[in-house]
Amino acid sequence: MVLCEDQRTILTQTLTGARPLGSLLRMNIKLNGDPVEVPPGHTLASLITELAVGDKRIAIEVNKEIVPRSTYGSYSLKPGDQVEVVTAIGGG
Repeated sequence: MVLCEDQRTILTQTLTGARPLGSLLRMNIKLNGDPVEVPPGHTLASLITELAVGDKRIAIEVNKEIVPRSTYGSYSLKPGDQVEVVTAIGGG
């Protein structure tokens, strides 16, 4: 298993007692500007399911890059990702 720098830091802090063990099971992202904890490897598809926006027309941006809908199931979030979920609203 290869760990990213953030994961190595969390693991080191946990092993030295500076961080609780449960923190290994969660990672921090920003969702529409708000801090949110999700499990490591959480996908955009999982996030959409949790937000209950599956039937709505949405667009998702991660770190200021639009993510194609076809990749939501395979797009794994990383610690520190900034996710923006936008819902289309009709009108005229």
